[in-house]
Amino acid sequence: MTAAKKFKCPRVLVQHGRCIELVVDIGNDEIAKFRWPKTKKGAMWLFTDAPGKRLIICTYNKVAVTDDDFETRLDSLGPASSRAIEQWTESTGKAADIGSIVKVPERKISRIGRCVSVTYYFDEKFSDGSPREHVFRKPPVVKSSHPDDPSLIVISGADLIVTRAGIEG
Repeated sequence: MTAAKKFKCPRVLVQHGRCIELVVDIGNDEIAKFRWPKTKKGAMWLFTDAPGKRLIICTYNKVAVTDDDFETRLDSLGPASSRAIEQWTESTGKAADIGSIVKVPERKISRIGRCVSVTYYFDEKFSDGSPREHVFRKPPVVKSSHPDDPSLIVISGADLIVTRAGIEG
């Protein structure tokens, strides 16, 4: 595990649904499995940053902002963030008000391994009824606030991208 660095959450995260299982190769032929409930206490939200190149999994956040407040905050962002959101909405076909602006406090995260697979509900309202599992062709790096009981997980690198169809790479 590498030294911890502070993770500053992007100002805009786009909410996709809930993560229910994460499988991480932590090295030395060891695999760690993290599981969370679909709803209620302990559920982990699935977000991406504006360009869709990084997955951020964190505990339920009551500060999520949508609809008119989202548009107001989006208007207050700098040009680079606004362009990234516009590109993301164009590539995914989702309306900007589906996203959320959340406040995730800065905290230290460390590399814990490489992501083997993630199982998730992509639709925020779970209307599709069943979870999706994505097995990565080139495993991206997984960083976490705490390796045993993470409240913040950041997955990035390799060919990871989030599109209208879900997680790819």
